[in-house]
Amino acid sequence: MYTIVALLPQNLVTALEPHRRKYDPQAHIIPPHITVVESFKFSGSIEPLYNHLEEIGETHAPIRVSLVGWDAYTQSDYQLHLPLVTGRLEFSALREDLMTGPLGHLAEGENRYWPHITLGRFASVEDLDRAKRALKSFEAQFTFGVTSLELLYRRKSIQPWQTQQRLKLEGTVMSMPRKKEFAQIN
Repeated sequence: MYTIVALLPQNLVTALEPHRRKYDPQAHIIPPHITVVESFKFSGSIEPLYNHLEEIGETHAPIRVSLVGWDAYTQSDYQLHLPLVTGRLEFSALREDLMTGPLGHLAEGENRYWPHITLGRFASVEDLDRAKRALKSFEAQFTFGVTSLELLYRRKSIQPWQTQQRLKLEGTVMSMPRKKEFAQIN
């Protein structure tokens, strides 16, 4: 299985880890992150995927992210999230571009995407309510830049995720696709 995520800066990881260890049973499997593409299977040669990720990274600039507060998700499971106040649209556009080419099949069953950081997962609404009361004084206010994504891999669902490839977000006015376009015009 693979997934594509944006890892967080160390100061935010340090602030979140005590709460994640307490409230997220997956805290030992994956560090705090923003999921860009959920878990997926990929078969065949991995090179086309690596090339696709590199091309997409060349077309997207680093993303400025702001987090303020947390919210509860209660639709199908019970979770506490840190929602993105700034950067949400950029992550959505990045995800849309990633889910083309060798990952195009993932867009077919695509659900609504809402970028966030998971703070906790709970078995019941009562557990969620207890955590919300305990976190009443926790007010997350962070601003940071996301300059890369990571393609993570694991063989079994109980294993920790391992970095397979880092994808730099390098889009500028003259990123590679724009350089090619400019060269064709001149």
